[in-house]
Amino acid sequence: MSEVRSAIADTPVSWPGRARALLSRLDLATPRSAYVARSTAAALLALAVAYLLELDTPFSAASTVLLVINPVQGAVIGKGAWRFIGTLVGMLAAVALMAVAGQQPLLFVLGFGAWLGLCVAAMTLLRHFRASGAVVAGYTIGLATYGAMGHPEHTFEHVMGRGATVMIGVVCLGLVSSLFSARTLRARLHAHYQRLAASVAGAIARQQGAAPADALAARQALIAEVYGVDDLLAAGKAESEDLAQRAAAV
Repeated sequence: MSEVRSAIADTPVSWPGRARALLSRLDLATPRSAYVARSTAAALLALAVAYLLELDTPFSAASTVLLVINPVQGAVIGKGAWRFIGTLVGMLAAVALMAVAGQQPLLFVLGFGAWLGLCVAAMTLLRHFRASGAVVAGYTIGLATYGAMGHPEHTFEHVMGRGATVMIGVVCLGLVSSLFSARTLRARLHAHYQRLAASVAGAIARQQGAAPADALAARQALIAEVYGVDDLLAAGKAESEDLAQRAAAV
């Protein structure tokens, strides 16, 4: 019997069998693998488009994709849109700052620092994708004017190149995500909202006769649930026009 087992173990495995075993180990049929494939395809597409347009920094288009990627379609669209808005605001600020202090490095650094401070303050006041857009508006000046300090006359070309790469990355990722990913936030938001309603009803029912510490803990747990709904709603507005119209009521 042992000789039969050893003979079977020594039998060479065919190449098709090895290929199937390798594919099963790679786990290519899971949502995680699909997410990686979408992200890679979007980055390569953005890089190819930037090279075809002969931009100065085509790799910035691919890096934009890698900075915006998210498994949720609504998060990709919302984050990408506000990233482009922040880049556009930063581009305008970069042109204005270079027009005023293009040949005065100290004044440029002071203006850059003041702009960063304003953007960070805006980030602390805003939430979700708007906050990330404020951060992008802050550091875009440094990325857009890098290389133009020695030649201020080329500021417009540098600024427009930065804006073009960001737009290409956002559009390519949004296109790939819209075509090859599912819209799942509506169902998740509905389930979370039902769970929140049940939690509120339970907290109200237990309010009478509960100790003050227990009542406070229950209210704090409800606050966390409310913020969870708000986070889902922020991404859902970009994924569904119906949710965007009902967001204020929710």
